[in-house]
Amino acid sequence: MRQPEFLKKGDKIVMVAPSFGVTTEPYLTRYTASRKNLEKEGFVIEEGPYIHLEEGVAASASAQRRAEEVMNAFRGDASLVLS
Repeated sequence: MRQPEFLKKGDKIVMVAPSFGVTTEPYLTRYTASRKNLEKEGFVIEEGPYIHLEEGVAASASAQRRAEEVMNAFRGDASLVLS
């Protein structure tokens, strides 16, 4: 069985919003604190284009756009703004 390597300093962690974005409390404060902790540990944090958006009820964008955001994160294109 193949096992992935553990994350190490300098590795990139991509934050995406597959459900709703981080726009209100208490989520915004918790997200910001978590991001700072990860950066303090030496990780590079990249945010997808919808992480801080809210479009409709409990959604950061349309289902299609959220799915594309997640797939782009896996491909290494997380910062790509989607149409």
